[in-house]
Amino acid sequence: MKCAENRDDFSVSMKLEAYPNRDSMVFLDRFGMTDCETFIRGTLRFTGFSSIISAFHDIGITSDDPAANGVETLRHLLESRLQGAGGHISANQKLVNQHTDELLPEPKDNSLMKQAFTRIDMSHIKDPTQIANGIKGIIKTFIFLGFFNDEQKVSIKDSKTGKNKACLDVLGQVMSVKLGMDDHDRDLVVMRHIFHILDPQTNKRWEHTSTMVASGKCKADKGETMMSTTVGVTTAFATRLVLEGRIPSRGVLSPMTPEIYEPILKQLEDRGIKMVEESSNPKAMARMQASHNRPRL
Repeated sequence: MKCAENRDDFSVSMKLEAYPNRDSMVFLDRFGMTDCETFIRGTLRFTGFSSIISAFHDIGITSDDPAANGVETLRHLLESRLQGAGGHISANQKLVNQHTDELLPEPKDNSLMKQAFTRIDMSHIKDPTQIANGIKGIIKTFIFLGFFNDEQKVSIKDSKTGKNKACLDVLGQVMSVKLGMDDHDRDLVVMRHIFHILDPQTNKRWEHTSTMVASGKCKADKGETMMSTTVGVTTAFATRLVLEGRIPSRGVLSPMTPEIYEPILKQLEDRGIKMVEESSNPKAMARMQASHNRPRL
């Protein structure tokens, strides 16, 4: 989470950031890209996401540890994770004090938030503007989720086991409500493939991108979310191929062969779901595609 980078190279209206999504190396062989010099599989989120989640991790709110007995609110959860040794004076203490004082004038809330920042490591952020925005984003997120709202109760007991839920699950039950979609909300899916290509004929590099930005429809309009379309409808297309006997292979299969993905992509494109292909050297790309001469990435 701490190595996220801002991505402002394909959208002027959305501020996004990207971070590596676990181990990318396992996909090299699966995608037939073992000769690739650099391969990164990442996740896009709105700018500020990584700083907020990293703050939760640093404090221990997303821990698998059982929530402490007596936790009835998110404030109690935060206080319990801040107990004991640890903590340090932030190198950005002046900014922490400034923005905490502005956003949390109530003394007990102000003090608790400043204590939380003694556990939050922001040393990975070098840009002063990003540091200030990160601090404000963290404080606003704690306020939004209800860490300082003592009327918002949480349940720490697992109804099946009778044991205390993990801290992460306690936070999750609040987030599932706070971040839930209402009848007029629409979801958004953003996918971006970036290829830096070395032409074996000219020994020059260029960039090719493949991008999809698609939004679903809201429940109030009796529409489908984009996630249900790209995941559920895609699965339905695959099921139809099986039922029609159009996939000769047998067993549990990944959609990695043309006999599976080509008809599915065609049906998705008929629904308006497709990638937009752009290249800084379209002539070279067309030549290589025509000759099936695979470029080096």
